[in-house]
Amino acid sequence: MATYEIEVLSPLFVGSGQKYPPLEYLISLEEEKFVVADMERVFTSPRFVLNDFLDKVKRPGFFLGESYPWAREFPRFKFSSSRKTLMDLKIRKAEVLAPVAEGQGFYLPGSSLKGSLRTLIYKINLPEIKETFNQKIKERLQNPRIKKEKLSEAAEMALTGTPNYSLFRALKVGDSLPLGEESLGLYQVKVLSLTTSGYRWKVLPGEQSTADLEQATSSFFIGFKPGVKLQGSFKVEEKYLNDDNFPLVNKAFFNNWQERAKEVQRQFLQNELKFYEEIGLEELKKFYQKLIQDSNDGIILQLGWGTGFNSKTLKEALPEEELKEVINWAKIKYRENFPFPKTRKIVVEKGKPLYPTGWIKLRILD
Repeated sequence: MATYEIEVLSPLFVGSGQKYPPLEYLISLEEEKFVVADMERVFTSPRFVLNDFLDKVKRPGFFLGESYPWAREFPRFKFSSSRKTLMDLKIRKAEVLAPVAEGQGFYLPGSSLKGSLRTLIYKINLPEIKETFNQKIKERLQNPRIKKEKLSEAAEMALTGTPNYSLFRALKVGDSLPLGEESLGLYQVKVLSLTTSGYRWKVLPGEQSTADLEQATSSFFIGFKPGVKLQGSFKVEEKYLNDDNFPLVNKAFFNNWQERAKEVQRQFLQNELKFYEEIGLEELKKFYQKLIQDSNDGIILQLGWGTGFNSKTLKEALPEEELKEVINWAKIKYRENFPFPKTRKIVVEKGKPLYPTGWIKLRILD
């Protein structure tokens, strides 16, 4: 059994499905920390008065940090952040997306990494899969009852087998070892959208946008910091690929997969670099130039929340007209003579757009 090592290159978030609401957190500008309160200890404190709390929590804009500043004495977690991000969150009183955790700390689920690698394996074998993939997608589009998330199911089964005999049974990826709260931070994200003259920032809900980054809608999450390293178990089960007793299809998909993945991802990075060069976002341009420089000694991969359509789909396998048909079928907005997708989620630090979410460098260690 080998080990994978992930170096986080931009804030990485895989959600637990939970959120930290304003009635459970405080902002400490002095420490530059986002503090999640231990509400059980708050509620059992002699200073807590239930009727007072029930009266205040009913009022619009209730914020624990304003009404009960002493709750900071009972921290559950403390996550570092920039002063600017903390101030913006304090003004907005937004919910904060919570990461996956267990009793010993915060971790990256093996299923998240394996899902990204599944997509990557398909991409490095694009010439071999295109015909089958297109045919199965066309067939599924004829069924109006098919759900969006099931559109590629028949294509995947034709290419890599049914769940019980899937080629990806050969790929075994464990959860990462848990890390403490010091490895994570609070981050702010805004949505960049292309325009005919460059780009603007989304004001949600709706289709409004603004040139003023400060006025754009923000999302907040707790994610692994750039520079953090995660490790977990990893194995490509050779007996499944080399033994004829295991009836798996397209075993050659895994041939020399790491080197081929590096090449495919370098092309992906070049395309993203071009995207930001054309709209003149210097910080993002520098970020992708650095990723390309670092792409020789590991697989540069994007995973988790906010990574978007390009990282999570096989749109390259579809001709342009068929891709448009799929997009319209899925009721996703598409603009003629415009790159698709035209939006990106961008992490904003100290008032500047610095990087997209979820970029990592993956190494397989023997």
